[in-house]
Amino acid sequence: MVIAAIIFLFNGLALLVRPAECMDALGITKSPELEWLCHMTALVLVALGIHQATTSRHAGDPAFRRAAIFSLLIEFGFAILAYSGPGEQTSLRWVIVCVSALLGLLYVVTLPIKSIGIQEES
Repeated sequence: MVIAAIIFLFNGLALLVRPAECMDALGITKSPELEWLCHMTALVLVALGIHQATTSRHAGDPAFRRAAIFSLLIEFGFAILAYSGPGEQTSLRWVIVCVSALLGLLYVVTLPIKSIGIQEES
């Protein structure tokens, strides 16, 4: 979860500071409306990154599992939306698709392992 939190924070800050460059790298046509949307999305990504970092460090096991399931859905959602989004397919878009899908698969693999370890400890 910490890796995903760092990625969300980095992407959120990049979108907040340089929305036009991010849209260009993603192959999306620039407009003032989309720049505003990038700023709004950036705030959500920063908040999500802070939430994930806090949850991974300080939450109990049930809350951690719920947050991991939520993160799994978010990662696969990002992969699907990046793949099917408007604009041309750029290398950054493919990086987002691959990294998001890999993080989602990481959650799929580690969530049952963590759950089994919790049950054995009880």
